[in-house]
Amino acid sequence: MGVVTDWSGARALVKTGPPIRMRSLRRDDEIEGWRVVEIAPRRVVFGRDARRHVVALFASPVRPAIASPLPDASASEGD
Repeated sequence: MGVVTDWSGARALVKTGPPIRMRSLRRDDEIEGWRVVEIAPRRVVFGRDARRHVVALFASPVRPAIASPLPDASASEGD
């Protein structure tokens, strides 16, 4: 899946199948009962009834933060 933007607007490129084929979708187009609600540079949002499905593009995996110990305040006070 990817997003292409040109002078005519944004399009989402998606694979469907089988057989596998590429489709070019614009906002408000439908695919397999889902409507394209939003096309952004890094995501495509599909809607069906009251449901929404966000497909993130080029998302990097979330890494857990490594906690650093806080400096000991008593050690830095004019010893």
